[in-house]
Parts: sequence; structure tokens; C-alpha cells
Amino acid sequence: MSEIPMTPEASRTGAQMLRDEAAGVPAWQTDRVERLLRAADRFDSHARRLEWDQSRRAGRGAA
Repeated sequence: MSEIPMTPEASRTGAQMLRDEAAGVPAWQTDRVERLLRAADRFDSHARRLEWDQSRRAGRGAA
């Protein structure tokens, strides 16, 4: 993935793609697996930030 997802759903999809890729990597390539899983965690974190931002904006609109 070369672009930054702009929706939580796209970010979570990217995280799942990275986890799926990590699952297919041979166990002896631990560095590669760890990098993929760290990247997936960053995508999940990005999704949480996007969700937080959306809820904050929705809260401002309702106030």
C-alpha cells in the first residue's frame, strides 16, 4: 500500500492485508513478520484516530 487510507474502514482493510501477508511469510523470516505486524498495528492506530476525529466533528456539529 503506497497511499494513506482516509477512512477507518480502508485503514482496517490495509491492516488485515498486512496481517494476511505476514501469515504467509516463512517463520524463519522473523524480522519481516515483525515489520509487517508493526505496520498493521500502525494502520489500526490510524483507523482509531480517524474514528476519534469523526466522532469529535460529529459532537461539534450537534452542540
